Amino acid sequence: MELLEKLKEYGVDVDAAVARFVGKKDLYTKFLLKFLDDTSYNGLAESIENQKYPEAFEYAHSLKGVCGNLNLSPLTEQVTEMTEILRNKDTLSGEEQQRIQEIMPVMAKSYEEIIQILEENK
Repeated sequence: MELLEKLKEYGVDVDAAVARFVGKKDLYTKFLLKFLDDTSYNGLAESIENQKYPEAFEYAHSLKGVCGNLNLSPLTEQVTEMTEILRNKDTLSGEEQQRIQEIMPVMAKSYEEIIQILEENK
């Protein structure tokens, strides 16, 4: 399975993810490909841009769950931090806004790279 090998090379803990799917690589792959249809990242980016932080939290929390379940480690770390910054916030301090601005490009790069791997190997 070329897709799983590419994800391993990228840093995804595929073995742990497959174990979460009771050893069924085909089932894991099916859910990985469904990630292509998930709109949480785009909703998060748009909400951050529009400073709608409670909405951004909902998208971040959803994305965190999906990434965690699929063991998309490189992205999970960034979205976890984003989720914690946004938790229970209507407004952000200057420091929090700065950290969000630092995380977003890194998260965008990880997201785009994972999407590219999935698209190229589906």
